[in-house]
Amino acid sequence: MMSNSTIFKTNFDKTLIWACSVLAILTAIAYLLVAEGFLPIGGANASAGDGSIIFVAAGCYFAGGLMIHLKRRWLWALGLTINLLVISFYFNMYITRPEILLSAGGLTTKFYQILLEGALLILIIRSRAFDRKQARIIR
Repeated sequence: MMSNSTIFKTNFDKTLIWACSVLAILTAIAYLLVAEGFLPIGGANASAGDGSIIFVAAGCYFAGGLMIHLKRRWLWALGLTINLLVISFYFNMYITRPEILLSAGGLTTKFYQILLEGALLILIIRSRAFDRKQARIIR
């Protein structure tokens, strides 16, 4: 198996890593905009309770966006799984509340999260294919 530092040599792969990172950071910024009220979320109050959960989410996406550059497939898979859970919980919680589901804040965050999900999936698949190709070359 090749080391993770040699996995990505093509411009497409490097661009894909940067795209994932930018999407995660854009998601974090969108969450901050929701928290500050610049992106409304329908009838719900973004700062319900003490409002810290939205800042935790933004921090996690920001940290994840930086950790993408570590080029560790298990981190990408963890991010993919957590992101999928966030998207699933959102749609399950607000399926009966279109004023939240289709709000500017909801659509913006989910738009970036769904794009991030797809990009991470492609990144994981491509890195796995690279590992298999290198294993065949070594044998």
